[in-house]
Amino acid sequence: MHDSGENSISDLAEVFSVSRPTVYRTIGRVQASLSKGSDPI
Repeated sequence: MHDSGENSISDLAEVFSVSRPTVYRTIGRVQASLSKGSDPI
């Protein structure tokens, strides 16, 4: 959602009812998992 550029961090936080720092942490974890080649979910 965020990578496509269609949604901002604030948009995602509102949609998922979480704080912006939570969105940033989650994006960081997914990117780290992808760089290691593992499944992020």
